[in-house]
Amino acid sequence: MARQYLLIGCVLGLLLTLACTNGQAKAKKDSAKDEKIEAVPVEVVQPFRARMEATLNLTATAYSEDQVPVFSETTGIVEGAPLEEGTPVRRGQVLARLKRQELELALKMAQSTFDKTKADFQRTKSLFDSHLVSQDAFDQAQYTFEQARIARDQAKVNLDKAVITAPIDGVVSERLIRKGDLVKPQQQLFTLVNLDTLKANLFVPEKNIRSVSVKSPVRVKSDAFPDRGFEGVVERIAPVADPNSGTFKVTVALNNHGRLLRPGMFLSTSVVVDTHENALVIPKKSLVYETEDKPKVFVVKDGKAQELPVVPGLTDLMNVEIVKGLAPKDRVVTVGQSGLKDGVPVKVLPKEGSGAPAAVALGS
Repeated sequence: MARQYLLIGCVLGLLLTLACTNGQAKAKKDSAKDEKIEAVPVEVVQPFRARMEATLNLTATAYSEDQVPVFSETTGIVEGAPLEEGTPVRRGQVLARLKRQELELALKMAQSTFDKTKADFQRTKSLFDSHLVSQDAFDQAQYTFEQARIARDQAKVNLDKAVITAPIDGVVSERLIRKGDLVKPQQQLFTLVNLDTLKANLFVPEKNIRSVSVKSPVRVKSDAFPDRGFEGVVERIAPVADPNSGTFKVTVALNNHGRLLRPGMFLSTSVVVDTHENALVIPKKSLVYETEDKPKVFVVKDGKAQELPVVPGLTDLMNVEIVKGLAPKDRVVTVGQSGLKDGVPVKVLPKEGSGAPAAVALGS
């Protein structure tokens, strides 16, 4: 009898254990089912078409190749007020005048001598033609006349030198004389600069020089005008590298309409080295990197996240070109992709971006 009671107790204990185990398994299953229902909120955007540029970013200083010193060619005292710095001038415009009284008297004397010798020569020539004077007398009269002509012309030149004129179109950037100053030959009086022909020298590392060519467009920014961009173009490239720095000098011609840029200004430049028209583009923040050389994105399909490896192309500050791996109709996750896994349910937030075309690429 005791043996029967023991057997019954064992059976009851086994049944109770099975019941508890089944209850725990059901609870875990229900909990897992609840977890699967929870979806990850994300924002998405469709790829869009845009023009993308790869650029080489360098710094430079603006300068003018048409920066000309103006020297005195004669001795004299400055009269009147010379043009002030910052004054725009045209080629041939008067910059300053020297006192001319002595030079004008010298010209009158030279002209008077010229007139006398001319008359003497004409009389001598008439007599020579009539065989009334010798060849030596004729030659002497002709020589005296020519010397008088040269002296008269030299006096005219000296008088003209008393008027200092601009050799180029430009702006007076430096004035070194004042009214009443005594100036001498070869003394510098002014410096003129042409603001329409500004240049900038870029020093391109040899590893990048193959991507730069003559007529490559250049984007230019200046801290003096943070909200405005300027344009330029590669004008020439040095044929040899600097052995000390390992760089090539690249000269850029700047488009300075409005004359806002000035020589000596510090510039940030971006040389456009490659352009892709109608590229398939997504926001750069959409990329997820497991390793540095294996980027991927997540797209939403049938309410779940799908992982897609992609091949990126050109980039700028905000966007990246996708060369391979995406279709134009894909919905790419831009917010919430961190920690996503392939096949995880997602919930697209109502504010769904549509993308915006890339403006000017600023990076490479």
